[in-house]
Amino acid sequence: MIENFQQALPYIPDSDIRNWVGPFQDKSYYHELGLTQAKKVKTWMNTSKSSSVLDIGCGCGRLALHFLNEIAEPGSYCGLDCSKNLVDFCRQSLEPGNRAFGFQVLDSRNGSYNPEGKNDPTSLKLPFPNGRFSVAIAWSVFTHMDFDSVKNYVNEVHRVLSEEGVFCFTMNLHDPGTLQRITDGQSTLNLSKMVGSDSYVLNPQRPEDCFSHDRQAMESAIEESGFEILESLEGWWSFGNPNGEYHDCIVAKKKNLRVSV
Repeated sequence: MIENFQQALPYIPDSDIRNWVGPFQDKSYYHELGLTQAKKVKTWMNTSKSSSVLDIGCGCGRLALHFLNEIAEPGSYCGLDCSKNLVDFCRQSLEPGNRAFGFQVLDSRNGSYNPEGKNDPTSLKLPFPNGRFSVAIAWSVFTHMDFDSVKNYVNEVHRVLSEEGVFCFTMNLHDPGTLQRITDGQSTLNLSKMVGSDSYVLNPQRPEDCFSHDRQAMESAIEESGFEILESLEGWWSFGNPNGEYHDCIVAKKKNLRVSV
């Protein structure tokens, strides 16, 4: 991990790029948040130099920069994002620092981030063969996708992960307690129920700005995709007391479906 802020500076974009992925006017905050989250990923997923990592929604490389000295060939780090500008920055700044790194555009349609995208996220196929990666990350991605799109992505990640591969992702998940806190004004997000759905949204006119999905339904869908949920950590978005990660975090392992004979 690149703990030293000065060493990280060459890999931190200007504000017109990094503010696409969050309120990151402060470069040091961008660095510290990425470092903290990358350490969690490494611990939860037990990555090594030879890990093959898929970073879905890599943005401008907030997590990726901290893996520059953690992954080496024959391992690999592949970042995907729907924004060409963000991918271009990663290619220009991060790829030259490590031959094991590569970034590409995933032209998935999204009402907030890529409204003209060519590919329907409910049926999109990731551009990789079966079993290509040992680790997959989707940080602050599923918070901007409807339920059916998330299900498709989870299925696709399962396909491209190797046996017993691990997937770490963040979401907003609600249950009766969460919904009561929203009603009582304790949540940091003033969500409302989406018409014709069990999901809640921040902005009904542009729902991809922020989704919350039913916890039980989503956890069932994840397990039906062939994953075993190892950890489900509640974020502080729903109770407004900064402590740990803002969004809910799920760590899941691909089930070993081989049958002994």
